[in-house]
Amino acid sequence: MNTFPRTLWLTVGAVCALGLLSSGCATKKYVHKTVAPVEQRVSDVDKKATENATKIGQLDEREKSNKNNTDERIKELAYKTDQATESAVKANEAASRADGSASNARSLAEKGLARSDELQRMVEGLDNYRQIMSENVLFAVGKSELSTEAKSSVDAAVQRITVYKRYVIEVQGFTDSTGSREANLVLSQRRAQNVVRYLNGNHKIPLRMIHILGMGAESPKADNKTREGRKQNRRVEIRVFVPETEGGRSS
Repeated sequence: MNTFPRTLWLTVGAVCALGLLSSGCATKKYVHKTVAPVEQRVSDVDKKATENATKIGQLDEREKSNKNNTDERIKELAYKTDQATESAVKANEAASRADGSASNARSLAEKGLARSDELQRMVEGLDNYRQIMSENVLFAVGKSELSTEAKSSVDAAVQRITVYKRYVIEVQGFTDSTGSREANLVLSQRRAQNVVRYLNGNHKIPLRMIHILGMGAESPKADNKTREGRKQNRRVEIRVFVPETEGGRSS
């Protein structure tokens, strides 16, 4: 059996060992020159990816914040618009009420002017009236109610004016000098009012044709120092006026 010499085997072993060592060194150099740069680029890409993710997150937050701000502004504008609309409606309603009040005021003013003109014509027309009658209605001491005798005096006065179509009646109340001035004014006014109430209620004399006044103790008809004089002063005078052109007898 042929065998290699030991020296030859050692030489072959050495050559193999050198081959393996050479192959290992070549692999390390390849890794260092090829794989390491790739790993660095991968690391750089990861870093940039992380940075981009952070920036994207920041942009999302900013966009969300801007959206929230926009929503708030829209709500605020809507609220202000509603307020402006409500104010406009109220202003329009107030203007309508003011216009209505102004119209009412104008209407009342026109009616007042018309009434004033009518009264003016009546006052001016009194200059063309003549007195056709005067009747005294007497009262008890401190009383304002019409007695049976007082009612009879009023009835007689009414009978004397029925022949006239147009007339004006003056009703003036008086008292004697007993009592205070204030009390006498009130008492004389009550006496005159009761005569007017009787003329209107019992004889249907229109109130527009009657003028009334309480005079108190002023213009006494008789001397207040005597009993009979005070009796004559506790009175209501009924005076009747008719136009100058009105027919009928005067007395």
